[in-house]
Amino acid sequence: MSEPSGAGPSARWRCRRLALKRADMEGVDMPPLMRIRLQRGLRAEQVAVAAGLSLSGYRLLESGRSVGARVATLLRVASALGVAASDLMPGLAKRPRGKGEV
Repeated sequence: MSEPSGAGPSARWRCRRLALKRADMEGVDMPPLMRIRLQRGLRAEQVAVAAGLSLSGYRLLESGRSVGARVATLLRVASALGVAASDLMPGLAKRPRGKGEV
């Protein structure tokens, strides 16, 4: 892939992201949050700003390295992406409930 002179790393990733089509994403192993974001054609920066998060905080969440995310944070990210919060964590929605759990 040839790049215009002076194109930095972000320009390269932007080109790769635009080249990635939905059909191509089926065989690619990536975190669910990243898949949803890319399907909607959004940059991580856009989602972070819309959700009121720092970019580094959003990237930690997207990569799955942020294990202590608050429910309010997940709701803001889901809203920024235009999906239900349960879409961000498919396994959680199907978890069997124990006695006394809501």
